Amino acid sequence: MLRYRSGICIDYATLMDTLCELAGITNVSIYGYAKDEVFDLNDSIYVDNHAWNAVKLNGDWFVYDVTWASGNVDYRYTKFSQFLIKLSKHFPTKYKKKKVRKRNSYFFIDECGNEFRSPSYYYKEKSFNPFMQRLLGLFSLSIEQYYTQKINKDYYLTEPELFSVSHMADNPVWALTAKRTMRDFEMDSLYYHLNDSSYVGQSRSGRSCPECDYDLSLDDLNKQHYLRNQSLKFNKRNRFITSMCEYFIGNINYRRSFDQEDSATKVAFFDTSVVYLQNSKGSLKQSYKNVDIDFILQKSKNKYKQMLLLTENREHINFVKSKINITLTQKQNIRALKNKSNVNLRKYNNRKSRIRNLKSKIFVDETNKLPDHKAKELHERFKEKQREIDSLTQLVEIYKGRFDSIVTNLSLNVWQKVLHHDSLVQPIVNSTELRKLLKDNLKKPVVEIRKQIPYYQANYERDINDIVYTPARVLADFGAGLFNLIDKRNNYEVDCFQAKLLMAKFNLIPLDDLSEYKTFLQKENKLDYCWLKSKIPSIKAIAEGFAVLKEKQKDAMKIIVRENETERTRTHFISKELLRRKKKYRRIVVNNSYFTRVKLNEVKKERRGYLNLLKKQRREAAKKTKE
Repeated sequence: MLRYRSGICIDYATLMDTLCELAGITNVSIYGYAKDEVFDLNDSIYVDNHAWNAVKLNGDWFVYDVTWASGNVDYRYTKFSQFLIKLSKHFPTKYKKKKVRKRNSYFFIDECGNEFRSPSYYYKEKSFNPFMQRLLGLFSLSIEQYYTQKINKDYYLTEPELFSVSHMADNPVWALTAKRTMRDFEMDSLYYHLNDSSYVGQSRSGRSCPECDYDLSLDDLNKQHYLRNQSLKFNKRNRFITSMCEYFIGNINYRRSFDQEDSATKVAFFDTSVVYLQNSKGSLKQSYKNVDIDFILQKSKNKYKQMLLLTENREHINFVKSKINITLTQKQNIRALKNKSNVNLRKYNNRKSRIRNLKSKIFVDETNKLPDHKAKELHERFKEKQREIDSLTQLVEIYKGRFDSIVTNLSLNVWQKVLHHDSLVQPIVNSTELRKLLKDNLKKPVVEIRKQIPYYQANYERDINDIVYTPARVLADFGAGLFNLIDKRNNYEVDCFQAKLLMAKFNLIPLDDLSEYKTFLQKENKLDYCWLKSKIPSIKAIAEGFAVLKEKQKDAMKIIVRENETERTRTHFISKELLRRKKKYRRIVVNNSYFTRVKLNEVKKERRGYLNLLKKQRREAAKKTKE
């Protein structure tokens, strides 16, 4: 390990054994279970997968993990995937400015005193960027594992209670904690809440452990028996450590048989060795089955995590789709209001010429006079119409004020939701970044982030309904009602003008009243025309805001889909990792089975040879006795 400067956990642990032995320090290697990135609460652990150390200092035992303290394993996108991500950032959605032809340019000042100039340019989306985004989307992103070399003191002489949250020895006495079962270790909820800050305030104190001293005082044979019994008692599912202990027990008995002079004792050692080596073969067969069981369980859980996210995101996509549909409906309503406003604007413009053509100078017939009752009836009808016009005028002014308020607020609010629309998907963006590090829906960082999504959606739905959708609905209905009121009032005013014309003809009112009323109609029509013309740009801005809001909501849906793709990448990577582990553990079983079989054949051969030698010696002794 020192020569090649690389190794795994068992290499780190045995290196520390050697260094501590040279320094005269009592140190032992501990084999057991460590919770890694594929572990989740309530998982059933079938295989021990790690090694660390326990050291005795000043009469107390301490635990430490050199492997985890020397660095950590992280995950990242491969270099090609990073290149694709970096390249995609160079092609965001962009708009290019294009000039219009000069013959379409014009400039004028309208009767309201407003200057109007046709735009000399307009914006158009670049077609190359969407093409590049679609092209880059054809490549799948891949994740790789890499080692970060960084000293981490959290796992140096760690507090045993904290250390046992993520580490548990095959022989649980080396946990240096109170007695725990395997199920306690698998269901320890503290692991879910474990983070870097948990190790900051730890008490780096040792523990007295008579059982550890007893284990250390045993000879090799009894130590293997003790480890086998304790590991079986702690976790019957893990037969790797059982097969290893049985192999060593059989091998030790086999070696001790050479020192025995008594034939019965020697044969007993041979028989014991054969029994334990056969048991080791049986344990390895069971380990092979357990490896498959563990692989199936982990693969099913990994698939469940993916389906869990896809199911959740399907609801989020449906939520965004419902908002897109509402936005599209409101955009159509606002565009219909804009078209209706343009129609009414032309109507008011045409009305201006009609009012100008009204006759204000007529021939007054002084010879013919209306009867008093008809003149009185005409005056009453005029006054009634005028009262209706006055009430409609007041109502129109009220409606205009409210219409102005809604248009002003809505034009601000709709663009505010466009600019701050990322708040809807910010938790999903953060969750996606964690999935790149192989965090899933059962890991605390992702769970805590995804808990925020319903609150973000509820706030978004409440805000957009209160300040955008409801005002837009009211504006569309309100505008239609306002235009109808103005049309109704204008029709009444025409009727009043005709009544005044009739009264002026019969010399019931002076001609100046007719001219003044015509001037009043012109002034009122101009006010309506200028008011509506000043509101059309705001209505257009609202319609454009709804169009952009719809695109933003579509982008939000793309972000959710992107998280699904990231989760599929994570699932695929974990599946490959699980398959790699399955093959690794299978190779261990196959290799151990081979060595066990070789050792068993060697012991059987030696036993058979020794028994044949005993038979030969007995026959020779019997022959000498007869002679």
